[in-house]
Amino acid sequence: MKDLTKKETLISGESVIITGIAGLSYAGLEARRLIKKPFERVKTSLLNENILKNIIDKRISFFENLNQHSDLFYRELSKEEDAVFEFTDVSIYDALWEFAAFYNKGILIKHERFMIPEDLIEFYEYVDENPFLCEDERFFIIASKTPDMLMDKLDSYGIYSQVIGYVNKSKDRKVVVGNQERFLTPVRK
Repeated sequence: MKDLTKKETLISGESVIITGIAGLSYAGLEARRLIKKPFERVKTSLLNENILKNIIDKRISFFENLNQHSDLFYRELSKEEDAVFEFTDVSIYDALWEFAAFYNKGILIKHERFMIPEDLIEFYEYVDENPFLCEDERFFIIASKTPDMLMDKLDSYGIYSQVIGYVNKSKDRKVVVGNQERFLTPVRK
């Protein structure tokens, strides 16, 4: 975890934004391995070669844009009043926990706000993994009072982002899945 802004505190009501697509990094790497071993995929017709190639292409495109414009985070966004953190080789759930714990604040994350393309859903069903628990190579979590302006700026650089929740008044770190609310707990040891 790398703090790019040195913001002192989070404010209740600030939006929590994440860059990228949940589970894309792991899926892209695993898809590359599976495409070389078609006999491992015989048990299902759902995970065909086109799905795997689409996942690989999405991963490449995302990281090319992120790497090409990473100076945006270091130069422009670090001047803003937003809290900007870079995460590498960690799951989204662990990163969210670390982000909130750093500020000793609570967050409420709404699971349905994560946009996951159909091909990634099929992939994760095939490998029987949870995309929120798999390590992602590199992404940013941001707390912002002006999420629309920030996401427009990211979008202009070709960097996908989405509001996934908000900073809450309590110190509870929770995830809402459907109509069930549960505590966010770190999985990394």
